[in-house]
Amino acid sequence: MITVKSQRYHFIGVKGAGMSALATILSKLGHIVKGSDVEFYVFTEDELHANHVDVLPFDKNNVRDQELVVVSNAFKDDHIEVIECIEKGIPFSRYHHFLGELMKPYSSVAVTGTHGKTTTTALIVHLMGHYKPIVGLIGDGTGVVTGSIQETFVFESCEYRRHFLAYSPEIAVITNIDYDHPDYFHSLSDVVTAFQEMSKTVRGKIIVCGDDRNIQALSFGIPVTTFGIGNGHDVSAMNVQTFPEGMSFDVYSKGTYLGRLQIPLYGVHNVLNALAAISVCLEKEVPFQIISDRIASFKGAKRRFSKKCIQDRVIIDDYAHHPTAVRSTIYAAKGKYPNRKIVAIFEPHTYKRLAEFMHQFAESLSYADHVYVCPLSRFGKAKQQIKHEFTVSDLAALIPGGKTITEQETVELLNHGNAVFLFMGVGNITSYKNALENLIYSQEGRVCIPSTPQ
Repeated sequence: MITVKSQRYHFIGVKGAGMSALATILSKLGHIVKGSDVEFYVFTEDELHANHVDVLPFDKNNVRDQELVVVSNAFKDDHIEVIECIEKGIPFSRYHHFLGELMKPYSSVAVTGTHGKTTTTALIVHLMGHYKPIVGLIGDGTGVVTGSIQETFVFESCEYRRHFLAYSPEIAVITNIDYDHPDYFHSLSDVVTAFQEMSKTVRGKIIVCGDDRNIQALSFGIPVTTFGIGNGHDVSAMNVQTFPEGMSFDVYSKGTYLGRLQIPLYGVHNVLNALAAISVCLEKEVPFQIISDRIASFKGAKRRFSKKCIQDRVIIDDYAHHPTAVRSTIYAAKGKYPNRKIVAIFEPHTYKRLAEFMHQFAESLSYADHVYVCPLSRFGKAKQQIKHEFTVSDLAALIPGGKTITEQETVELLNHGNAVFLFMGVGNITSYKNALENLIYSQEGRVCIPSTPQ
C-alpha cells in the first residue's frame, strides 16, 4: 500500500467530484498538485483553479517521476496515462485506496447512503468546521481544511463497487439504502449486503436513519444512533413546517427538547439530511447553539437545488439522476413554489441506469407539469459498453405530455413564462440550463456566462 508522504501529486481524472475535492484538500495542506481530464467544461474545475491545481488535457507526458499518481475509479488500467505509469514504474493508487490511507491519522466520519450523501457531508462540514479543526471532502468537488492542526476528517463514502470497504471510519452515517448502480449491484439485496459489510469496518459508532426500512434489515455489533421524523428515534424532528425560505422543526435528543431550527433547504429528505448532520455534531460534542446558528447560514452543496432567479423565471440546477432523487427534487420544487408550473428537464446518465429504472423515472418525472428528456449525457455515452434497443424517446413516451429535447431546441421549446425550470442530471445538463439563461439574458441585451450557480 502506498503511503501518503509525497509532496507532489498528479491526479488522473481530476475533474471527478471526489477527485477534485481530494486534490483541493492536498493543495490546501501545502502539497503541489496537478491533474488531467477531459477538455470540456465540468463545474468542479472552478474549485481546482481557485486552489492552484493545474488542469491539463489527458496526455501520457503528464505523468512524471517523483510524483505520486492518484487514479480516478472511472478509468481503467488501459487509460493512456495509467499505461505510462505501468511502463515507467511510477507508483499509482486508486482514489479509494489513497483516501483510506490519507485519513488514517484522523478521527474520521464517513457519510454513506444511496441518496443525500453530499448535502449531509456539506452540512456536517459547515456546522462543525468553525468549531473544530477539520478536513472535509464533499462530493460536489469541494475540499475544506479549517484550523492549523486538523483533528477530524469528514468525507463522502460511496458504495459503488463496494469502494467504501477501503475505509475504517470512527463514525459512519447511513442516510438511506436504495437500489442503484445497476451496472454493478445485481439487486436491492446486493446493495443491502454491501452496507452490512461496510458496517463491520466501522470502529466506533453508526448513525442511521431509523425511518428507512432497508436500513432496518441491517444488524450492528457496535453502538447505533438513530435519527428520523417523529417519536421513536435518538435524534428526532417534530412539528416540521415549510415556509418560503426553507423548513423549520423542533429537535429532540433522547426525548430532551434542544430547540427549534430553521434550515434553508426544502423537502422532507433534507430534514433527514439535517438530522443526520446534527446527530454527528452532537456525537462530536458541538454545542446545539453552534448548530442552530450555523445551520441557518448553510448555502447548500453545489448542484443540489442550486437556484437562480432571472426576471420572473426560477432556474434550478440539480444533480438528481436516480428516480428517488428526481421525485424528491420535484416535490421540493412544488413545495417551495406551490403556485408555479414546474418544468422538468432531465438528462439520463447511463443506458444501464435508464434501462433498469425506465418506468420509475417516468413515474417520478410525471409529478412535474411539463417534462423534457435530453439525450444521454456525454459521460454515459463514453461509458457505454452494452447493446441497447431503446432511446430516450421511449422514456418520454411513458410520461403524459413528455417530450424529447436537444440543446439546440432548448430556447424554442422551453417557452413556459414564469415557471420553475428544473434541470436535473449529471453530465451535459448545465449546457441546457445555460441555453435557457442565454435566451433570457438576450432579451435584456446581456450574455450569460456559463457557470453553475452556487
